[in-house]
Amino acid sequence: MNGVNLSVLFLSVQTGVFIGVLVAAAVIFAALGAFVGYTICKKNTEKKVGEANERVRKIIGDAESEAGQIRAEAQAESKRALKEALLEAKEQDLKLRNDFERETKEKKAEIQKMEQRIT
Repeated sequence: MNGVNLSVLFLSVQTGVFIGVLVAAAVIFAALGAFVGYTICKKNTEKKVGEANERVRKIIGDAESEAGQIRAEAQAESKRALKEALLEAKEQDLKLRNDFERETKEKKAEIQKMEQRIT
């Protein structure tokens, strides 16, 4: 009976060692899986952040370009409006001068007619 008890004891020790090895392997694989998962997640996050930063840079660049274009168009429109206003002012000045000269000539003609009547 002693031999039977020893083999049962040996098997129970082997089973305990086997279970211990299985638990240790499970813990190691779980830790390894967590590390791999964390690394993959971190790389994906870094990639997404990089892509988002690139989109932000593109949006800012496009906005700056559009702002420059709008500014240039506004300056051109401002110059055009100023030239148009100056031209209108010159035309108004010319019209007023012509009206004044015409009225002056008419008054002179009236004065000459009056002078001729008097003499």
